[in-house]
Amino acid sequence: MSYVSEEELKSFLGRDLRDTYGRKIGRIIGLCIDDFGELKALQVEHGSANLGQYSCDHIVIDRGAVVLIPDWKVSSELIQKELDRVARRIQALGELLRDQQIPANIYEELRRKHSATLSELRRRKDELAEGLKKRTGQIDRQVDELIRFLVNVKMEYKAGIIDDNALGIACDAIEPNLKPLIEEKKDIARAMEKIEKPTPESAEKPAPVAPPKTDEPMVLQLEG
Repeated sequence: MSYVSEEELKSFLGRDLRDTYGRKIGRIIGLCIDDFGELKALQVEHGSANLGQYSCDHIVIDRGAVVLIPDWKVSSELIQKELDRVARRIQALGELLRDQQIPANIYEELRRKHSATLSELRRRKDELAEGLKKRTGQIDRQVDELIRFLVNVKMEYKAGIIDDNALGIACDAIEPNLKPLIEEKKDIARAMEKIEKPTPESAEKPAPVAPPKTDEPMVLQLEG
């Protein structure tokens, strides 16, 4: 997979946009460029004159096709990266304090700043988790509806009410729609497992302050 440029996307005008699971979203009909000449979004026709725009942050080129990454997947990966980055920064601050390479007042100031960022990320993570649960519920209902329809068709076939052709048409219409839903649900479960992992304890608590040396001043070691 690779992220896209304006020149790359121009060659895909008029072609289909599909999501990560192969479901057709619509036909690419234009590119949205901002006042600074930067590519921002794709314009897509969904059919029946319905148009939509999709941020290029959610678009990749994969095996010669333009692919839309679901919102929940982009958000999940972004929040996980930010949580990990902030937690590592807080841990590094604690190590600097323990090694007496940073004054306690500066440590407290930076720790409070990063702790506030961590709290905001947790809030966003909780919102994402709720959204993933709702999406899982939607998928479950869709899968249940498709399976019930398929079972009913197969029952009618066994009862001799419909023929081979009617059964084939129904199976060809339903079964390809089941696989993407099942795959998406698996991916959501994996994403939920990651975002529900607790923040490392080192990012939660202030680092223990080493007793200051009274006979010599603190020396800040600068690298580079």
